Amino acid sequence: MGPLSVVIGLTAYVGLEKILAPDAKSIVLVSAAAGAVGSMVCQMAKLRGATVIGVAGSDDKVRQGFRMLLGGVLNASGLGGVAA
Repeated sequence: MGPLSVVIGLTAYVGLEKILAPDAKSIVLVSAAAGAVGSMVCQMAKLRGATVIGVAGSDDKVRQGFRMLLGGVLNASGLGGVAA
């Protein structure tokens, strides 16, 4: 892991924990959920008990979202539907 991993982690942490602060009743929508920061935000929100919906840009990234066990994943490139 390089120095950028610290920046990615801080970005995810500050955005989720310090600004949004979701709880178990929250629904968190994460754009770019398959990206570096987005995937960390998804995992951190799940740890807090929130329902997490991810937005990804391709079918491969949607499958990655399902591997992260998100509550649902939307393929933004097709805008065809939501899978849960």
